[in-house]
Amino acid sequence: MFRRVALAVALALLPRTAAAASEADCAAEARDLAKETHAQRLEAEVARLQSESGSEWARLRLAAVACLEVADAAQRRACAAPLDAFVTRSRGVVGRLPAGVEVATTACGPRPVQLPAMSQRVEVESLEEARELSRALHRPAAANDWASAIESIPPPTPVASTPLPRPAKPLPPPPDPIATQKRLQTARLESITRLKELITMANGNGDILAEMTLRLADLYLEEGRYQRLLEDRGCAEAEGCPTPERATSSEWTSNSVTLYRSILTRFPQFQRADEATFYLGAALIDLGQVVEGNDAMTALVKNYPESRYIPDAYVVIGDYWFATSNPYKAQLAYTRAAAYLNSDKYPYALYKLAWCHEGVGEHTRALELMAKAVEATREAGQPALEAQAAADLAKLSAGG
Repeated sequence: MFRRVALAVALALLPRTAAAASEADCAAEARDLAKETHAQRLEAEVARLQSESGSEWARLRLAAVACLEVADAAQRRACAAPLDAFVTRSRGVVGRLPAGVEVATTACGPRPVQLPAMSQRVEVESLEEARELSRALHRPAAANDWASAIESIPPPTPVASTPLPRPAKPLPPPPDPIATQKRLQTARLESITRLKELITMANGNGDILAEMTLRLADLYLEEGRYQRLLEDRGCAEAEGCPTPERATSSEWTSNSVTLYRSILTRFPQFQRADEATFYLGAALIDLGQVVEGNDAMTALVKNYPESRYIPDAYVVIGDYWFATSNPYKAQLAYTRAAAYLNSDKYPYALYKLAWCHEGVGEHTRALELMAKAVEATREAGQPALEAQAAADLAKLSAGG
């Protein structure tokens, strides 16, 4: 009798145990898929930064090579300065991905997974070439072109007792950022298709639906920015192209705007509504709708005062008013951004504040803030902004 009861209890528990095991398997699968997607997004961000650096270097190199024909030493050094800044800036480029929720699709359905922030140092191409070109410009104009200047450097004298090393094998060419992005694009488009199907079938759980919609909007925005890179590259390589055609990137970005707005309308209590608001503003600015983008950032700081995007939003607002020649409003926004001492936007806010005070005739205060900006950028490890702030501090000190 006792054995029959024990067997019945075991049989009754068996389905629950299997279900629990199945749920655990799905949770583990969701974590793995979410981590993979998060890593792909970081890789895409790194590729984007590499592509931006490549475009910048193409412009710098063209101007610098032309300067090799210049005989005046001061003018040659002036040509080398942007190269030196490029090298300094490139050494500190880091791709960052904030913490967030990734929705992974498993046999048990969509599962949101909370993931930490990630970062990766960006290996910028052409640093050695930039350094060599800078060295050539810093030397007197003893050669007519850069190649001759580089070849004129004498090789080191070998020591007789030490055998000469074998020539090193040439390094493989660095990966093409566009090719990397193309590979990521395939996965991104597949994720878009899968998410659209899941959103169509979803019902009941508003939080999961909002999460999936936010992820879909992010994917549209990422694709729009990728297409923007392609448009920039195409225009740079084409003759007689004054400005890139934005039809394709604008279509993708407009779709992201529609989705971000739908989240804020349908799910006003969504826990990541502040994030949707911030990226709505960013997408609008990408589309050139800077007034609407500034309105979204203003709504963010008004409606979500505890959001982690507040410092970034205040900086965007400050940039808007600074660009529209309203230093008083810009100063207010940058001051509020600078109140977040631990934000990575703090040094930039100080830097722009300095120029706001200079713009309204408060020269002494501008000098104080620019000096603080130099110190803050150094502590924050932002070499590009540090170099710019230091140069501007010298300019302001000279009364320029």
